[in-house]
Parts: sequence; C-alpha cells; structure tokens
Amino acid sequence: SAGCSTGEDAYSMAILHANIVGNDLSAWNIRVFATDADQAALSIAKQGIYEQAALHDLSDDERERWFEHVNQQYHINKILRKIVIIGQHDITYDSPFANMDLIMCREALFTCTRERQQELIRLFAFSLAPKNGYLIMEKSEHITLSVLSFQPIIDTLPIYQNTADAFVKKTAKKYNSTLIM
Repeated sequence: SAGCSTGEDAYSMAILHANIVGNDLSAWNIRVFATDADQAALSIAKQGIYEQAALHDLSDDERERWFEHVNQQYHINKILRKIVIIGQHDITYDSPFANMDLIMCREALFTCTRERQQELIRLFAFSLAPKNGYLIMEKSEHITLSVLSFQPIIDTLPIYQNTADAFVKKTAKKYNSTLIM
C-alpha cells in the first residue's frame, strides 16, 4: 500500500485476505507492506486505532473479529498487526521494492508532475511480479498507463495486470545496485 497515510487501505487489504483464507490464516505467509513518506501519518497507522466512522463499511461481524472496542475507538487486533508491516518509504525518491504481487496506490500520485507520474508507473511495473503482478489505482487519478506495461483487468475499475517484460529488465539494470529485496 504505497502512500498508505494512516493505514486504512493496508488494514482493509489485510482484512480482505484474512476473510478469504478464513481460519487457515496462520498457514499463509501474507504480508501487507504499508508505506508512506509522512512519519506522522505512519505513527497513526502503527497505532491501528480508528473511530467508528472510519469502519462504516465493515459488517458488525468483521468489526468484532478484527478490532477490539476500547473507549469509543476500535483497535486493530494482533492477528492483523502481524500481517501489516508499516514503514517509511517515499515512492518518489527511495529505491523500489521488487517482486510484489500487488501494489495499491491510491491518491499518492496526484501531486506529482506528469513526467514523475510516468516514472513512478514504470517503477511500479518493475516492482511487480512479471505477468502476475497487479496495480490498483484510485479512480480519481487520471494517469496514463503504458500499454507496454499494464493491461486493464476490468474496464470500469482501475485494476491492472503487469505485462512488462523487456521494461523490467531495462529498469532492473538502472536500479540493480539499490534494490530492496
């Protein structure tokens, strides 16, 4: 979850995965990396404490299963805390991660110039697993994705599959010495 801010998207992704695998969650090696450049936002994300209004889309069952209700607030439970790894990482300057299955980048690119957005899209293509990596963007971010790097999965939703091969090799050479594995 690039540009995770206070962590809602990252914890939502963890809940989604946990709901899919059910009681076998501990048998899976699921990790959600939640990153942002803003240390203050990350401090909130690390606490995992939310007001009820932030959880309005969750069912009562999900709220009970994944949160502890304490003093009018909801605290992320320990199971989800183990899945979500929160850290400072500035996608505009820091070395990219590699071989990710999914990148969710919502509202993190709208402040960048068009040229920088395109560079970040290329880095996302590099960061994702070739052919099996997916990118989820915000609908409001009107960014032109290279047809050489991404293919839409559903025309009405900003969900794309990585199709880059040659580009990945070219970008890997550029970032080879500073890759975070």
